[in-house]
Amino acid sequence: KAVMIINNVGGDAIIMGKGDDTNIGVPSYMISREDGQKLKSMLLKNPKAAATFPHESFDPRSHKSKENLSDFSSRGPTRDFRIKPEVVAPGEYIMSAKSDGNTNTHNCALEDQMGTSMATPFVASVGVQLQQYFRDG
Repeated sequence: KAVMIINNVGGDAIIMGKGDDTNIGVPSYMISREDGQKLKSMLLKNPKAAATFPHESFDPRSHKSKENLSDFSSRGPTRDFRIKPEVVAPGEYIMSAKSDGNTNTHNCALEDQMGTSMATPFVASVGVQLQQYFRDG
């Protein structure tokens, strides 16, 4: 027995669970909406049909995309069945300023950055905008 979660929108399936979340004891799979519709159609035609899934080493997180949750982000469901995360923000593929480290040259460039230090300013600015909206209308 397993839990099958079908994405409710088109596009790649997201990964749910990470690291030691795999010892929850109930196998779970997240599949794309398109694959879910095919699976549903197959099961309606033959309720005793069996489905196979990729080898357990298959990890869609290796497919990097600006549309996917970063592989270093927490995910749900959690052991107490909460869905995670509650808030997400761009935190990967962020172009950030980079100094050459030499205070005499004043040279700078851009580089790809990732992590909470990239996502936090975005979340903070959205929070301020929401605060202003509800205060000023």
